[in-house]
Amino acid sequence: HLAINPLDNSAKAISFGGRDSFGNPSGRLYTFAASKSSDAWERVYPAGERPSRRTGNTLVYDQESARIITSFGLDSGGMQDDTWILDLATQMWTCWYGSLKSCVHQAPNKQYSGPGKIAFPTQVQKGMYSFLFGGARSVIVPCAQVGRGASGNMAVSYNVLDMWAMDSSRLVFLKVTMDLSLPHPTATLLASMVSAAEFPGFKAPLVVAGGANVACRLANPPCMVPLPSNEIWVMDSVQVSSKQESTGSVDRMADMDGQDDLLQVALPTWCNNVIDRKSTRLNSSHPRYL
Repeated sequence: HLAINPLDNSAKAISFGGRDSFGNPSGRLYTFAASKSSDAWERVYPAGERPSRRTGNTLVYDQESARIITSFGLDSGGMQDDTWILDLATQMWTCWYGSLKSCVHQAPNKQYSGPGKIAFPTQVQKGMYSFLFGGARSVIVPCAQVGRGASGNMAVSYNVLDMWAMDSSRLVFLKVTMDLSLPHPTATLLASMVSAAEFPGFKAPLVVAGGANVACRLANPPCMVPLPSNEIWVMDSVQVSSKQESTGSVDRMADMDGQDDLLQVALPTWCNNVIDRKSTRLNSSHPRYL
């Protein structure tokens, strides 16, 4: 249940969350260096306000801004939909979105909450996007429905069949439209998703494998352990990117009024060689490219 992500292009990684030796959600932050023969894991002690101890959260590394972003997960209060940023230079956390007064964006706001309160989605970073699939939500049901007594209610988890893309530069979530009439993965949590270098017929393949199904928790009698999945699916992230729906009222990078507008495009750090530069002029009635 530990969220871990590589740093830069080196054999280094950073982790946050998971469970401690007693099975409780953890708030510990670690770095890992494969070059060290011993003590490869090193604990980091950030200062100030920080996210709650949690497990089943996501973790994204933004190389351009030297920061990591964690979202969602399960803490002692239940499932979360907040987002926190850790500045790797200052080792300070900032609440980007959540219910705390110190958060930059206050809940509720669908543009920043994305899938809402979930835990244990599978996640992979591909370029400027972090793709999320599946996960679990909780629902309150009568105890009698799941054979846990004649009265009262209880929270039961269920699988999520959703896919989202987080723009790591703007930290907003875009929902990926899934055509459920076509073959698709089953709703799952605790799956693994990786970005494959090559796969025949795919431009930028993402591979989803395994996972678990907790739908049986709503049965009577309920299952004691999730049912494992043996599915493996391949999807093309190029096609996925073209099927994103903005969760805000408007999804655009810039507003232009036609009065001598200048739009700057910043190239990412991994774009080392610029082959050509051109200027673009857009006329409101007759777009022209120079």
